[in-house]
Amino acid sequence: MFIVDWNWNMSFIPGYHIENQIYESTNTIIFRGQRIQDMCPVTMKVLKEEYPTSNEILRFKNEFNILRSLNSEGVIKVINFEEFNQRRAIIFEDFIGEPIKSFISDKGFPVEEFLHIAIQLAKIVGQIHTKNIIHKDINPSNILFNPITGKIKI
Repeated sequence: MFIVDWNWNMSFIPGYHIENQIYESTNTIIFRGQRIQDMCPVTMKVLKEEYPTSNEILRFKNEFNILRSLNSEGVIKVINFEEFNQRRAIIFEDFIGEPIKSFISDKGFPVEEFLHIAIQLAKIVGQIHTKNIIHKDINPSNILFNPITGKIKI
């Protein structure tokens, strides 16, 4: 196991090697790592609270179930829902992308690339909406961009 010194007192996710933190919101932290059994690259979204409320757990499980039901090329695929030491984590494929927010603030995009990304995003949101699902938090932190492939995922 890999032990990380987080100020919120969580030391590991059993069965996973954590490489680095990608993002932190008010309620969750997202890490990149590997599943130990097969070295599969993964991304992990972990509830920050050591003892989340039943409503927080219900919302998190609901997010997992909604994501699991989506079968869209533009949506990160979920692998598993993990419970450990009173904590919860959603395990995702690792798209090997970074939040588009960092690309926008660093250097921006040429118009042609921006339009390519905007078209991809519109298609993905359309696919999600055809499943009667509304993403309530589409923002540059929740859109991943792979600069090598030019693809995005929500």
